[in-house]
Amino acid sequence: MLSEKKITDKTGQQLMDEFGNAIAAKEAFDPETYVKKHDLLAIGDLSELDGFCKEAIVENQKAIDDYKSGNEGALNFVVGQVMRKTRGKADPKEVIEKLKEMIQ
Repeated sequence: MLSEKKITDKTGQQLMDEFGNAIAAKEAFDPETYVKKHDLLAIGDLSELDGFCKEAIVENQKAIDDYKSGNEGALNFVVGQVMRKTRGKADPKEVIEKLKEMIQ
């Protein structure tokens, strides 16, 4: 699922932790069922990601202006806002790429 970008790196780590717990408890574990049950599928629709990024840009114009003035860290704040809006379902690397594309 990770290589297919159906889940984020963070979700992949969470799955590994849960898998380890299931092995320790000698229980069956199905990653796909776990992901669906906990609504952890990554955002695969880039138009949906565009919407979240646009919202974050509009709502955080000061951070955008700071970024344009050379403060690289300001972009991280906006990335964090997008991640909050997506409840961690977006790939941070894709968010950074998309934000930079939209800001330029």
